[in-house]
Amino acid sequence: MTTAEEFKEIGNDHFKRQEFDLAIAAYNKAIELNPQDCAFWLNRSNAYRQQSCWELAEEDTQEALRLSPGNAKALYGSAMCLRKLEQLPAALKRCEEGIQLHPENKAFRQLHREVLSALVRQQAREPPTTASSRSSSVDSDESQHKHPVRPVREDEIPSQELGHWAMKGDAENVMRLLQGGADVNWKRPKDGNSALHLSAEMGHIEVVQLLLASRADPEIHNDFALSPFALAQHDSSVETLLAQVTKPLGERRYAMQL
Repeated sequence: MTTAEEFKEIGNDHFKRQEFDLAIAAYNKAIELNPQDCAFWLNRSNAYRQQSCWELAEEDTQEALRLSPGNAKALYGSAMCLRKLEQLPAALKRCEEGIQLHPENKAFRQLHREVLSALVRQQAREPPTTASSRSSSVDSDESQHKHPVRPVREDEIPSQELGHWAMKGDAENVMRLLQGGADVNWKRPKDGNSALHLSAEMGHIEVVQLLLASRADPEIHNDFALSPFALAQHDSSVETLLAQVTKPLGERRYAMQL
């Protein structure tokens, strides 16, 4: 008989392959067998977010918070979903909870500023923008930036390809590009994500290990104040590994260093 933990791992495997419907189905089974595990709800919420199913994702963060009050990822995920749903006062409240409980996590302050700005525009009856607070590889695009995104230079193309293959989980091509001199810590212009961010978010443990062995910086932060650890799926092998390499910083691993 398949256990809840095994269903979670099946879901994680589908998530890595960007098979989000299948991932959700597996997380459903895990939740049916053990609805008291916060990680299952957070994982399913993450899969819903990849599909822009913000209401369903928010519902799962609510359950995660019931099971684990004050959980940083649940609070941040809830605030982000509420921001997307344009429930701005509620999103602002979530950000304030996050700031109070996790003052060293500057990602909450960044999102708080975005929500507050959107709320002011809404109250002034100006059309709100749809800026994402999270720099996920699926969610980010050039329209989210206040300034035009600079073009990639010709000498940066190998580093750009490194990020592409890291997101796909292709360890062979990642190794080829690293051996060819690609910059392991290069950040793509549109969102500041490094190869480590992209592979961590998609849960590609082999690529994450390879990048870390090639001196990828685990403390690198993207344009939205998030580290690779912050993008890793909750309770995954990638999150566990990144927690180990960032352990001396404690909760600071979530936040941007200013």
